Amino acid sequence: MTRPALALAALLAIAQFVAAQDPPAPPPPATPKPAGGIDLDGLAKLLDATTLKTKLDGKHIKVYLPGDEEWQVQVWTNETTPSMAYLTFHCQQIPAGPPPGEPLLKLLGQNGFMNGAYFGYNEKTRVVFLELVVPAEGLTTKKLRADLDRVQKLALKTVDLWAVGKWPGAEKK
Repeated sequence: MTRPALALAALLAIAQFVAAQDPPAPPPPATPKPAGGIDLDGLAKLLDATTLKTKLDGKHIKVYLPGDEEWQVQVWTNETTPSMAYLTFHCQQIPAGPPPGEPLLKLLGQNGFMNGAYFGYNEKTRVVFLELVVPAEGLTTKKLRADLDRVQKLALKTVDLWAVGKWPGAEKK
C-alpha cells in the first residue's frame, strides 16, 4: 500500500472506532411538558371524543355548546401553566364608553359563589368573560364534558348579570 492509502485506512479505522464508542445522542423532545401537563393537542384529543362540535382557532379550541344559542367556550392552555386547562366563555362585549360600574360590581360579587369559576373583564377587548380553570392531571373526556356543561349552566344562571341588554338603562337605548 502506498503511504496516502495507509493514512486513509488508518483514518477510517479511527473514525469507525470513535463512532462505535459514542453513539449519537437522541434529539431532545420538542416541547417537554411536566407530569400532569396538557397541551392543545391533548385537549383536542379529549374534545374529539365528545359529541360537541369543535374548531381549532389559533391557540384556542372553540367548543360549540348545545342549545338555542350557538354559545362557544374557548378551551386552551399555555406553556407557563400546562398543569391547568382553561374554559373561557365570552359573555358579551361592552359597548364603547366607560364601563358601567354597578353591573360589573354585581358580576364580581358573584365570583365568591361559583366554586372556582369567576367573571372577568378584558379591558383591551371590552369583553366580559366567565372562566373555569381545571387541573389537567387526570383530565378525561367525561370530566372535561362535565366542566363544559358546568360553564354553560353558570352562564345560563347568571345571564341577567352579564347580558348588556338587561343592564339598567339598556332598554332605553
